[in-house]
Amino acid sequence: MENTAITTVDQLGGYYKKHSSRLKKSIDKINEKVKKETKEEMQLLEMAYEKYQKKVEDVMKDQEIIEEHKNIEISSAKMKKALTLATKKFFTKREKIYSDSGFTSKEKRERELELYNQMLDSFFDEDEKTFFQQIIKNNMALVVNQKELKGSKVMKILE
Repeated sequence: MENTAITTVDQLGGYYKKHSSRLKKSIDKINEKVKKETKEEMQLLEMAYEKYQKKVEDVMKDQEIIEEHKNIEISSAKMKKALTLATKKFFTKREKIYSDSGFTSKEKRERELELYNQMLDSFFDEDEKTFFQQIIKNNMALVVNQKELKGSKVMKILE
C-alpha cells in the first residue's frame, strides 16, 4: 500500500514538473514576442521618460520652486517644534491626571482619552487623524530623531 502512494506521488510530481516546464516556456515565449514586437515603442517610451526627467530637473532649478522648497523646510521645522511642545504638554497634563487621587482609574483613562482626542483635533484634519489612528492601531513604528528623543520625558515614561 505504501509503495502505491509513493508511486502516485511520484507520478503527480512528474505531472506537475512537466506542466510547470510548459508554463515557463509559454511565459518566456509570450514575453519574447511582446518584447520583439514592441521594441520601437519601448525605445520611444524610454526617450520620452528621459526627456521628462530632464524637464523635471530644469523645473526644479526654477527660482519659484527653490523659494517653495525653502518654505517647505521652514514650515516643516515649525510643525516639528509645535508637535514636540504639544507632546511635552500632553505628557505633563497626563502625569497630573494620573497623580490626582480624586479620580478613579476609569475617570483617569477617560480624561486621558479626552486630552488625547483634543490634541488630535487641534493638529490634524479628519483624514490625517484617521491615518494617525490607523498607524497607532497597527502598531507601526514612527521614525523620530534619536538625539532629540534621548533623555526626553517621553523616553523616561517609556522606560
